[in-house]
Amino acid sequence: MTVPSALRAHPVLASVAFWFAVVSSVLIGVSSLRYLLGDPSMAGEGMQATVIANGWIFATHAGASAAALIVGGFQFLSGVRQRWPRLHRWTGRFYVLGCVVGAGAALWIAPDAASGRVATFGFSILAAAWLYTTLTAWRLAMQRDFAAHRRWMIRSFALTFGAVTLRLQILAFLPFGLMYNDVAPFLAYSAWIPNLLAVELAFLLAAAGTAHQSRRGAAA
Repeated sequence: MTVPSALRAHPVLASVAFWFAVVSSVLIGVSSLRYLLGDPSMAGEGMQATVIANGWIFATHAGASAAALIVGGFQFLSGVRQRWPRLHRWTGRFYVLGCVVGAGAALWIAPDAASGRVATFGFSILAAAWLYTTLTAWRLAMQRDFAAHRRWMIRSFALTFGAVTLRLQILAFLPFGLMYNDVAPFLAYSAWIPNLLAVELAFLLAAAGTAHQSRRGAAA
C-alpha cells in the first residue's frame, strides 16, 4: 500500500482509511453505472433536469467517472504494482482515460447545473483540477519520475473521491430536510477541497518527518 509516511506511524488507521476509500469508491462507482441506462428517474430529484438536458454526455460522464472510481484505489497497492507491473500500467491507463473523459464531460455539464452559478463555478474548478492532476501524474509516469507520479496520482484520486464525499454530505443534510439543489452551491466546493487539503497536509507532515530524521541522522 502506498501511503504518506505521516500515516505509516499509525498503520491501523492508515489501513482502515485506505480500505474505506477503496471500498466506498467501488460501491459508488458500481452504483453510478445505472446512469448508463439513460433513465432520468434513476437520478435524484435535483439531478433529473441535468440528466435530461445532457443525455448521452451525462451518461458518458457517469460511466467514465465510475470506471475511475472502481479501479483508482487499487493503483496504490504496492503488492500489485510490484508483482504485476503490466497490470498496474494497464489499469493506470484505464483510470487516466476514465478521469480525462469524466472531467471533460463534467466541464460540458457544469453550466447546466440547476443550482446556479456558484455551483457551476465550483464543479467546473473541480473538473479542471481533476483533469490537470491526472494528466500531470500520467506525464510524470511517462518521464519515469515515479515518486512525483505517485504524489500527483494521490491528488488525482483525492478529487475522484469527491464523488464519494459528495454523496456522504448529501446524506448528512437529509435529516435537516435539505435536498441536493438546496446545498449544491456548498457541495460544489466541500465535496473536494477538504480532500485535497488533507492530502497536501499529509505531504507536508511527511516532508517535515523526513527532514527531522535527516537532522537527527546528521547530528548522530
